[in-house]
Amino acid sequence: MNRHLSTKVFVISNLLILIIGLIFIYGLYYFVNLDTLKNASNEYNPVTQEPISFNLTVSTPEDNTLSFDKNIVVSGKTSPDTTVIISVNDSISGFGTGIKEDFSKIINLTAGKNIINITAFDPQGNTKTEIRSVFYSEEKL
Repeated sequence: MNRHLSTKVFVISNLLILIIGLIFIYGLYYFVNLDTLKNASNEYNPVTQEPISFNLTVSTPEDNTLSFDKNIVVSGKTSPDTTVIISVNDSISGFGTGIKEDFSKIINLTAGKNIINITAFDPQGNTKTEIRSVFYSEEKL
């Protein structure tokens, strides 16, 4: 009962055994790691999602404020370990908040309309910006 296999039948049977073996190993891998695969899909956070714990609230000055003083205080609250950059006209000032959440900075105004940009950067690279307009008049009423 010696039966001779042709090369074609031998190659096809070996490929079929290999494919069945790979499907079996993939199925085994899938069932062993099923919990990990389910949790990975729940942890996806798209880039467009707003950060939950990062905030920037500017308390002073209010928008569209009229000031008769050349110096004005910009103050507010943000998350700890945040870098705050305040720019007005051609002047830029930056500082870190450290562990405290409150910030305060005195800036100089020029006559007329002053656009104040307050931008905060957290350690993860998220940013938030508040813009305030302050009108400075050198004439006293």
